[in-house]
Amino acid sequence: MIVVGSVLATLLAVQSVADAGPAPCRFDTAASMAQRTVAIGLAPGWRAKQFSATKPVPQTYLFAADAVRQYYKPPAIISLPFWAKIPTMRTIGDSLDTVGQGLDGVLMFRLTATGQLADTNIFVATASPEFNASLVSAIRRADSASAFPLPDGEVKRDNGRIILRIADVNRADSTAHAIGLVRIAVPILAIDQWAERLNDPPMSYPDVSIEEGENDDVTVQFVVNTNGRADTASLRILQGGHREFMISALQALAATRFKPASIGGCPVPQLVQQQYTYRTWIRCSVAGAC
Repeated sequence: MIVVGSVLATLLAVQSVADAGPAPCRFDTAASMAQRTVAIGLAPGWRAKQFSATKPVPQTYLFAADAVRQYYKPPAIISLPFWAKIPTMRTIGDSLDTVGQGLDGVLMFRLTATGQLADTNIFVATASPEFNASLVSAIRRADSASAFPLPDGEVKRDNGRIILRIADVNRADSTAHAIGLVRIAVPILAIDQWAERLNDPPMSYPDVSIEEGENDDVTVQFVVNTNGRADTASLRILQGGHREFMISALQALAATRFKPASIGGCPVPQLVQQQYTYRTWIRCSVAGAC
């Protein structure tokens, strides 16, 4: 993820949400407000895509997630940026068990061979500072109670690193490995118009996909700002197994233009979750014989 993030600045020369936009536009916020309740859990992290029936998800991940659950205390308030209060737009067919609304992210820390925190570096990055802090506090309380398991197998070989992701336990395919954590009521603004993609830039297929018969699904989350561009600061790679495909997806996104979402005729930023599908047979049918 860090590697992809460093590439992003080069690939996406786009404006951020904070850039100067159109003249101020007003609408009735109270009349547009509703609530969405989400059941948030912790699931094996982004590298779990590498596992299969013959190479199962490390049990240490699940035991660590359960330890966090036991010592988790919800924050009194959860603040979110304005764009997180707009419904999250997902591409058709995307069944990834993400929460949306700025509450997705990866939780990462390391354990020693004795099951204690290896250092003070606990990484978590959702759009809510209070939610981030509550997760960090739960990890520290679990560590003080010696509640974490001893690293073994894949986790031990990975220097004790635990990688968990925040998941919506009510979404399809999430309950198999997600550990329930908390239910959160999120304020949601009803919108008149969803963000609309205005062009469909072609995706480049790296040669490695043909030479090695590789396929991949790359799922990205980003905010479409009021100027119809993807905001670089908000972009996250949620799914993807190959660097070449991730870069290709970011290149396609950099060339994509949107009509922004709107409320009462006013453009508003919206979180979009888009999946780029890479299949060898599609590449061969587009470019000819492989």
